[in-house]
Amino acid sequence: MSDTTEDSLPATKPKSVTLRAFDIKNSSLSKASSEAKSTLVTKLNQIKQAKDRCMVLNPDDKNQERDVLSYYKESQQSGSVFCTMLRITSDKEVQHITDTLFEKDVFSIDDIETAHIDASAICKSYYYFSISDDYVVTNLPLNKTISRLQTYLSWFINDDLLEFTPLISAKGQTKLSDLKAIIVKDPEPLKQAEASESNSSPNKANLPAMTEGQKSIKLTQKVLDIIKSSMSDTEQLNDIALSQMISAELLIKFKKPRKMTEEEYQRALGAYLKPVSDLENVSFKRKDNKTEIKGKDLLRTKSVNIETTQSGKLVEHQLLQEMSKFLVELSNDKKNS
Repeated sequence: MSDTTEDSLPATKPKSVTLRAFDIKNSSLSKASSEAKSTLVTKLNQIKQAKDRCMVLNPDDKNQERDVLSYYKESQQSGSVFCTMLRITSDKEVQHITDTLFEKDVFSIDDIETAHIDASAICKSYYYFSISDDYVVTNLPLNKTISRLQTYLSWFINDDLLEFTPLISAKGQTKLSDLKAIIVKDPEPLKQAEASESNSSPNKANLPAMTEGQKSIKLTQKVLDIIKSSMSDTEQLNDIALSQMISAELLIKFKKPRKMTEEEYQRALGAYLKPVSDLENVSFKRKDNKTEIKGKDLLRTKSVNIETTQSGKLVEHQLLQEMSKFLVELSNDKKNS
């Protein structure tokens, strides 16, 4: 019986990772940068146990969901710190985190996988980021907003003015000054609200209602009546059938003020895109009315190939290197602009 060697294991394929870039607002007129990274490193050196870096999302949540910065490593070359962020819960789900790990200064994703099952918490999801005093880069998925990281770091370093704004790419054939309007679409059918619910709330009778975290808009009876009266072939449809055929589209027209610089314009667009979680359904219309640009295509991103382990996890040190390179590129671009 032969021993299994590393050479006999199947080769792993690199994984394509999209890195997003964000500008850190400098709220101090007397300082050259935000000092966000410097402040974070100071705080990390003061707090030596991971359990003391747990931020509870809501104290009334029975599962006690928390965000925790579980691992960090400084990069002197790029003047940044690379970190792992976990979303954990007390509910019984997947990867377990033991009390022993929480007592450590840092622990990795591999540490979680090899730990015993006498767990005090479970890891629901995780992502990575690197931060300098000017920028943040992260592999946080495009359907997740940067607000979760901003909220955590603001809490951890005790800085309520900490703010991250998506960087807008200045490259490509489309100039920002060529953009005419923003189109926000919901490709899914809208859910119909019961007429009784709309009529029972006089203050809400004429307004569509949106629920955070759901792709649904409650159409009032008045809105449906207007639609049916405007389209002759909808007369025979009931309200539920009609609502299932409708998807929403919001058109926002805008123009760059004459005195606004291109840099200020980029920041304004970045601020608009920041709270949008589904950038596939946000597009920008050009003034020539010929093409539309997806919201995600305006963002400053970088696609990198990262080697993976046998279990399919990213090689973290290689990701650290790529994030450091991206931060240096952003810094150089700023100096040369």
